[in-house]
Amino acid sequence: MEELGEGLRAPKDTEPPSKEHTWAGPRPPAHM
Repeated sequence: MEELGEGLRAPKDTEPPSKEHTWAGPRPPAHM
């Protein structure tokens, strides 16, 4: 629910970082 509610604080440790979670996460956009 956290990944859908708040993408910036969604801990994706078990799941691979999606494009939406890439820019919304603490990490910079890898595609840009």
